[in-house]
Parts: sequence; structure tokens; C-alpha cells
Amino acid sequence: TTIKKLMDKSKHKKKGKTWFSKVKIVVKHKNRGIMKGIFVAGVFGNLEKLFSCRTNSKGICNIKGPKLKSAQNEINFVVTQLGDGESTYNLDYSDMTHITLNKPPSKK
Repeated sequence: TTIKKLMDKSKHKKKGKTWFSKVKIVVKHKNRGIMKGIFVAGVFGNLEKLFSCRTNSKGICNIKGPKLKSAQNEINFVVTQLGDGESTYNLDYSDMTHITLNKPPSKK
């Protein structure tokens, strides 16, 4: 079981003084395809808090991270855990286990 995609879904708050980091994760198994009910967890930047979600029937889950000030232009997200409740999958720490989320354009 591997992470197929990590996508930046960050959004600005209405007045543009803060933004919310959000990552969309797609999990697949090389032989069985889309994986439903997979627990995915990771960390944003150097925060000690673990953020997590479970994949839906399409193998997708979204993790909403911390609210950030507009002065911060980016934050990293790293997947640290992947499992189904019975097994924990080894992460190969390829390009699909980390992403840099960039501050989105301000809303007007």
C-alpha cells in the first residue's frame, strides 16, 4: 500500500490575514487499487501535533492543518504513518510522503 498522490489544497481566509494548510492524500495498493479505510497521519512543519484522517471509498482523505499567518509563505507536510488497523505499512519516504504547501493567492 502506497501513497499515490499528495496535493496542496490550502486556502486563504476571507480577509487574507491568515491561511489554512490542507493536504489531499490518495492511497492505492499496487495490486488491489484504491484503498478504503486506511489511516493516514503526518506532521506539518516542526509542530509536535499529529494530524490524521481515514481514506474514503475513493481512497482519498484530506488533512486540514494549522491556521498560518500571511507572513508565512509555506509549510511542509510529511506522512509519518499509514495503516489499516491491522497492519502498519512501511513508508519508503519517496517523493510521495512529503509535500511543501504554498500560501495560496489572497482572496479579494
